[in-house]
Formats: sequence, C-alpha cells, structure tokens
Amino acid sequence: MNDSKCAISLREVNRTFDDFVAVRDLSLNIADGEFFSLIGPSGCGKTTTLRMLAGLDSPTSGSIEVHGKDMVGVPPYRRPINTVFQNYALFPHLTVGENVAFGLRERKTERREMARRVGEILELVHLPGKEKRRPRELSGGQQQRVALARALVLKPEVLLLDEPLGALDLKLRRSMQGLMKEIQREVGITFVYVTHDQEEAFSMSSRIGIMNRGILEQVDTPQAVYRRPASAFVADFVGASNHVTVEVLSVAGTRYRVAAPTIGTVDCDGVDGIASGSTAAMVVRPELISIVDSGTGASLSGTIRDVSYNGPTVDYLVETGLGTFAIKTDGQRLASIDSSVGITWPASACWLVPMPSELSANETSEEATSA
Repeated sequence: MNDSKCAISLREVNRTFDDFVAVRDLSLNIADGEFFSLIGPSGCGKTTTLRMLAGLDSPTSGSIEVHGKDMVGVPPYRRPINTVFQNYALFPHLTVGENVAFGLRERKTERREMARRVGEILELVHLPGKEKRRPRELSGGQQQRVALARALVLKPEVLLLDEPLGALDLKLRRSMQGLMKEIQREVGITFVYVTHDQEEAFSMSSRIGIMNRGILEQVDTPQAVYRRPASAFVADFVGASNHVTVEVLSVAGTRYRVAAPTIGTVDCDGVDGIASGSTAAMVVRPELISIVDSGTGASLSGTIRDVSYNGPTVDYLVETGLGTFAIKTDGQRLASIDSSVGITWPASACWLVPMPSELSANETSEEATSA
C-alpha cells in the first residue's frame, strides 16, 4: 500500500501485560477512507489494538502513525481519532442535540456553526428533528445513531468502533449495518471496526484482519479470506469448514498434488510455502459438498447423524471413515438421520493450508480474556 494514502500505520507493535503477550509483532497499514474490520475470538488482541489506536493504552514497543504522524505518547484528546463504544455513553440529562454538540461546545465552536453541523449530522444518521428528545425517549438503534453522530460531528480523521452493534437485536443490527456502510461512504472517513461477529464484519468491510492469540493471521478482502484462508484457524473461524489430513506429493508454486486417505490423489490450490513431503490440511467448505446416493462412486461413504432445517438451507452432519463432515445444501431436504449416503466435491473446492498446531486455536488463557 502506498504510504501517502495510508491513514493508519502500525509497525511491529507489541503489548505485554507481565508475562502475557496480548499483541505480538503487529504490522498493518489501513488505507485512507477504508472500512477495515478486526475480528477474532475473545482474548485475541483486537480490543487491545483498538485501545492503543485510541490512546487509551500504550504499546510496549513499536510505532503507531495516523497520516504519517507518530501517535505514541499522544493523549487521546489530542489524537485525530474518535471512538464509538457498545454502551453508547450518552449523557441522560442532555438532549440529543446537546449530546451531539458536546464536543463542539468543548472546542468553543460558534453557536450558529454548531447548530448547522448538528443538524447536518443528524440528517446524515437519519434522525432529523430529534434535537430536543432525551436519550431515554429513543430506541436502542436511535441511541446508537446519536453516539455515531456525536463522534462524526467533530470530523475525525479516523473513527474507531468497538462492538457498536452488540447490544442490538438481530433485525436492528442488520439494519444498522446497512446504515453504517452508507454513512461511511458519505463521509469518507477511515472506519476501524472491532467485532467478534464475522457476518457483521463481512457485510460492511472492504478488508478484514483476523487475529488469534495476539497475532494478525491474515488481512484481505472478505471474499479472499473466506475462499483462501491463510491457516486452519482462519478457515474454522470464518464460516464452517471441513479438514482432511493429506500428504503433499509435489509442489508447483501454489498448486499442490496431495494424497488423501480413502479419497486418493487430488490436485488443489493452497497457501504458498507448504513443503513437498509434509502433512497438510485440505479445507472444503460445507456448501461445496454434495450428498449423493450411497454406492454411486462417491468420494466418501457415511451416515447422516444430524439434520438442521434453517429456512433457505439445510445443514447435515455426515459421519465417515475420515471423521464427521458438515454439509450445507439449499432448502431441499435430501435425506434423514441414520441414512447411508455418499458425499463428493470437485477438486476446485479444495484449499490447502498448513497443519494446525496441536494446541487448539480457540483455546485462550484466563489472562487473555480481557485482551
């Protein structure tokens, strides 16, 4: 990424708490005007990273720049950054207009200019004419929009959003996702969004970073992260995936020939750098697997152990000699529990990643849960 177009630059950032490493060797560029999301399980380091950007915490080592200016040691109120939190933090004794204008009043903005900017920003967040209301008179979604307006009215260079939709119900959350995208496009400010909800991040972001145990495992577009995960952890965290342990027979760039038990030889693409002769994990997404009648030359034979109807899709768990496979089909129910079936998928559905470590990527220490 061209540094001249870089809103945020983190270089080899580390944050330790005694013997616990919350963030390890984090290097990341976020483009000017980008909607960037950090996702990962509890304790992965995403909130610690956001706090360091906001100035609420300091890195143990490394550099943090905003539009080329060093932010390490700069207090939060002197940074060109605002933050929107999950709990809104609105002043209950102030009106909506007074809440939105709070930062402008602190900056001694002229009264007429302040009224103009408050009116414009409330129009932007679809709350025109609500200036005289109190926060308690608004719905949760409206309160969240007031918090967003209060942050945006100060025209920050970067807006940080820490689980801002977590307190909303599913329908309202999805409505707010669309509004967030619309607002971000309108104002053109760099948004850095932290959430554990991958679907939320995928629906809004231009790029996504996935963190695990303090390490940034992959940064890419939502489509690339889903289709070409950099590790077994990313494959499992982003959607559901099935893994088959294989032996790598030959390598040609990022094209691999592998041998899979029962299945045989398969040619597939994968992560760069997997060595010939090594053991790797072949990843197959559930929606790319087909259920066929047993005995029709299927790749694997198995028994259906669970069926879940989810409206537009039906989810199956099929027990095979290579383990249990998750399969997602369209809304048509194909078979019932305890039925013998075959499952198959094309070679193009396979993606090769290095074998995961023996320690589960979803395990976190008690210390990590606050990171």
